[in-house]
Amino acid sequence: ANVPVTISSNLEGIRSIAIVAEKNPIPLVGLFRLENDAEVYLQARLKLASSSHVTVLANTDDQILSNRQYVKVTVGGCGP
Repeated sequence: ANVPVTISSNLEGIRSIAIVAEKNPIPLVGLFRLENDAEVYLQARLKLASSSHVTVLANTDDQILSNRQYVKVTVGGCGP
């Protein structure tokens, strides 16, 4: 199923963002490298193999931050 995803943040110093779908055959579904002081606003449509957690990882100079959401894939669509 195709799942629309929007990622936004006002945190400073984010260097890259990764999107991981844990039950996909290849879990890393997106990797975005950002320029210095770029405002984070990303939209993507993810292809999910089945219902699973989708995790977003934001890498800064000194830490890795994450957020996780369970996405349920159903026949004819999907939703949180």
